[in-house]
Amino acid sequence: MVDDQSVATGNANDIRDKYEKMKNVFNLLIREAPYLIDDKSMERCNGLPLKEQFSIQIDAIRRSLGIENMDDVITLVDTFYGFTEFWEKKLQVEREAEEELSENGNGDEEHAGNKPNEDKNGAKNGHAAAAAAA
Repeated sequence: MVDDQSVATGNANDIRDKYEKMKNVFNLLIREAPYLIDDKSMERCNGLPLKEQFSIQIDAIRRSLGIENMDDVITLVDTFYGFTEFWEKKLQVEREAEEELSENGNGDEEHAGNKPNEDKNGAKNGHAAAAAAA
């Protein structure tokens, strides 16, 4: 039987994890896509504490992306984290395949015509294949 405190602690951890993920996604967008923040919002940030700047920047990004409610925010966060998980799994499979080839000492014939970090179609690091699959 699970006690109430364990359930409450688990729920608190879930909420904290969701909050951290949201914060991470918005920090990434602020850092990597500042064009989503309008000039007026950037001007409003001048001289304000970081916490208030972050809030203004989040609101500007939400407006730019047409995010109107929490469901939209959750979709955005899930998309970013889903993409990250996809690439982590893909890279892990590639590393394991490379290790297996190295251990078996074969694979030279299979990759003889390819340049390093290119697939058989010449796509660098498999990004073209991933983009086509998406």
